[in-house]
Amino acid sequence: MTDPLDRLDWTRGAPKKSGRWLCDVGDDAGTGLLSIIYIEDGARSVLLAARYRDGMWRSLVIDPGAPIRRHAPLPDPAAIRAAAFEECARLAESVRRTTTRRPRRLTRSAYERLIAEDLAWLDLQPRTLERQHIAEVLRASPGHEYGPDPRADVAHLTAELERERAAAAQRKADAQVAAVAEEMARLRARLKNAARIATGHDVHRYLIVNTVGRLDGAAKVLHHRRLCEFYVAAHFGLVDPRQAQAERPDLYERVHSATQALTSYMDQMIGFPIDERPDYDALAPLFFERFHSLALAALAGSEGE
Repeated sequence: MTDPLDRLDWTRGAPKKSGRWLCDVGDDAGTGLLSIIYIEDGARSVLLAARYRDGMWRSLVIDPGAPIRRHAPLPDPAAIRAAAFEECARLAESVRRTTTRRPRRLTRSAYERLIAEDLAWLDLQPRTLERQHIAEVLRASPGHEYGPDPRADVAHLTAELERERAAAAQRKADAQVAAVAEEMARLRARLKNAARIATGHDVHRYLIVNTVGRLDGAAKVLHHRRLCEFYVAAHFGLVDPRQAQAERPDLYERVHSATQALTSYMDQMIGFPIDERPDYDALAPLFFERFHSLALAALAGSEGE
């Protein structure tokens, strides 16, 4: 059996065990104290070890550091018992206060783990109405025991926050797209106005050379070509529009062919009169609008070509 002296919590280090004295004191005060062991630690102090009814050994110190003689008589047993009972009473009160505290409660997560184990066991049992009822009670028990799960509120608030963030991000993206679209519309309007200014002379001259009594086939070809060269040069950043037909012949032909739907059918497209003098100021804007739309449609998607 393990020597109880080896299990003591000595306050002054391990004693030399030069002498022992066992005193059975009983349990007169109801403290659980059963016996006291006296240890002579060299010649410096008297140590007491008290054994209680619970089987635990606790160390006591009486007159620490008091010198004693090698063969001095033992301390008065009555004094030892009084000191031991006083210490036991103090310890008993401490134990009483500790044990009368509110018992510790399982955390919600630990409780839910236990419930999960019970539900896993239930899943292995035969399917009955009783099993279903017990499972439902177990699932609802955390709420009854701990109240509403705050994690559900946190999850709900987190989901709401994520949705709000996503909605805010979408609104920001929509605003950026709208701003870009608005800027593109402004740029297209400016390009259109610049094209109207740059092509105004050729538009008017083209209408004039198509008028009855002033027909001029060569001039028609010249001004149609110049209009097509302008759009190809503007689209690809050519400095001299006259280089458009040589630099990008395929695209020039695409624009030329597309705009022939206007130049060959002006009477149908813009109401150009064939047998009388036209109103150039009224027809020029109509011609430009049609020619501009046809040319841009022909050039659409050709940036990578």
